[in-house]
Amino acid sequence: ASTVGANGATVAIIAIDHDSKAAFSSNVYADIMALGSGSVATFDGDVFAKINGQTKNDGSLIFTGNNTITGTVGADDAALSSISVAAAGSTTTFNNLVNAKTLIMQGAGGAAVFNDEVSVNDQVLFTAANQQATFTGNTNLAGGISFAGNDGTITLDSTKGDISFGGAINTSASSTTGTLEITGGNVTKITDQIGASSSQRLSAVNVQAGTATFDESVYAKNITLSDEVIANFAKNIDVTNGGLALLGSSIANITGNSTITGSITGSGSINASNNLTVTGSIADNTNVLDTITVGGNSASVMTVGGNVYAKNFDFGNDASSLVMNGNSATLSITGGINGNNTNKNTITINGTNTVVSTTIGNSNALSAITVNSAGNNFNNAVTVESLNINNASSTATFAAATTIANAVSFTAADQQLT
Repeated sequence: ASTVGANGATVAIIAIDHDSKAAFSSNVYADIMALGSGSVATFDGDVFAKINGQTKNDGSLIFTGNNTITGTVGADDAALSSISVAAAGSTTTFNNLVNAKTLIMQGAGGAAVFNDEVSVNDQVLFTAANQQATFTGNTNLAGGISFAGNDGTITLDSTKGDISFGGAINTSASSTTGTLEITGGNVTKITDQIGASSSQRLSAVNVQAGTATFDESVYAKNITLSDEVIANFAKNIDVTNGGLALLGSSIANITGNSTITGSITGSGSINASNNLTVTGSIADNTNVLDTITVGGNSASVMTVGGNVYAKNFDFGNDASSLVMNGNSATLSITGGINGNNTNKNTITINGTNTVVSTTIGNSNALSAITVNSAGNNFNNAVTVESLNINNASSTATFAAATTIANAVSFTAADQQLT
């Protein structure tokens, strides 16, 4: 059919009955379209109508061009069976809520834009390269969404207000593909896991504006927080052979017991409320973080497998501690490291040949420094209540003024204190 109805002169109802097919080559203007079981409606143009199944999960829609749909698609009790969007090189735009059992991404370079709430029961699959899906309202993808080994982009845009995205975001096994972009400047809450493992993960997660909250683990080669962004991570972060980049004044809040598999770079800040393990390094000598905070809610332990460079380091409560596990690592904090209160908090050195290039305990002495390895050097002034030298052949050299309130504890053979 050519154009059906007109702007200001809509057809009252278009009914496509059981197992029927209808193709619309131009725009459609109607109050409502109702699709029966097994029916299929194909659209080349725009649709100015509400579209429902005659009963729940009735009817299929196929959009073949650059289509805009202004009405609701699938009421709660009249969801569509399937909706095929994002034809090759084309964009399908929905300006109202969408409710369907199945959503199908069609062709290479195709895009789908959802400007209101979305609810889909089955898993949504990217089927070709360079497909894009943009969600600007609350979204519930019960079966999740998968890049299925294809390079593509999912954008969560909170420009119109805070949004929630429900549904795991994944890709194929043994694949690092797909990009998640978070934009808009408001709060975006992602309630399900991103990726599955260090070998089944996204290429990138980019938080470009606003605040992003990740309720489950995130597996991606690279995670980047742009300037002034805040990201809240409740569980593990895996950036194996990639990294977590904190650009500008961005802040990463790690609220759960978490492991960051990989390294952290940039000039932002990191707050660890509970136990945090970083298997790689935190920043470097040319790009230092602004502030690292360990412990806000509990007796937290930050364990680092490489270097630590920052302007400021804060213990968030009296019982928190820092553990350095990397060999030949450097601990460099411009503003020094102090206890949250006097004679509180600890530092443990497990890696060999660690260089501590920061003042310790200048305003509040630490409770204890424990050295469990050889070749460690403290290059700046140290004030601590207790110094423990553990393990055979453990050594520590203090090159500047050192104040130790209690007797030093040697516990094994061949230990040295200089």
